[in-house]
Amino acid sequence: CIRDSVEDGQKAINKLRDPNTYFDLVLLDLYMPLKTGKEVLEEIINDEKLCKIPVIVLSAKNDKTITSECLELGAKSFIVKPLILPELKGFQSFIETTGETEAEKNLSKYEIIKLLGKGACGYVNLVKHKETGHLYALKTIPLMALDDVERESACLEVHFLKVLIGPTLIKSYQSYIDKDKIHIIMEYAEGGNLSDKIVHARVKKVWFSPDKILDWISQIILGVQLMHSKSILHRDLKSQNLFLTKDDIIKIGDFGIAKELE
Repeated sequence: CIRDSVEDGQKAINKLRDPNTYFDLVLLDLYMPLKTGKEVLEEIINDEKLCKIPVIVLSAKNDKTITSECLELGAKSFIVKPLILPELKGFQSFIETTGETEAEKNLSKYEIIKLLGKGACGYVNLVKHKETGHLYALKTIPLMALDDVERESACLEVHFLKVLIGPTLIKSYQSYIDKDKIHIIMEYAEGGNLSDKIVHARVKKVWFSPDKILDWISQIILGVQLMHSKSILHRDLKSQNLFLTKDDIIKIGDFGIAKELE
């Protein structure tokens, strides 16, 4: 049952911060006055006390972008208006599973440094292992905002990263799948992507030598050959998905729409 309700975002924050109240779950309408649902969610996530309360956002049918942003921030799930009884009954599962998951335990070993990039189906953060200090790229894919085809592609990416091993392919170290997100700990390419390097060179009017270009092309071909030897097609090979190490070695990454041939 609903324990309490308010009509605007500011009152929602005030109620949540009331020391005399406790909430097992927050159902958050994205379009409240004074403070939007997303703004309220940001305050919840950044509050040491409130951040442990599971939040489900209430969205309209065509709110895929803002819903995805809220899932990225930390919302546990979303429901499209109008509410129906089976979805209301499903709230109990979020209350019962507020304990730390195996994925959360493992991810707590890493400290988020900064956002590296964001795409239609997920985002990548630079993270540091708290014990070793080593840097990694953490890709997170919120599943709740994806359709069935997109979910299948996300799960396949985990599979491809496990089987694709080579000197010019981005390496996967660990992956965790919980009920609403996929997390992939990957090799961090310090040099960024080739697209940004080309743009930077153009702005600075610096030209790549023919030997450097041939070297990169050879590395890309090697990576493609390794993929094809396992009957896997990348299908999105472009400069934005070609990453550079600190030693200027090309690494092929982002296997989100790759396909395995039968």
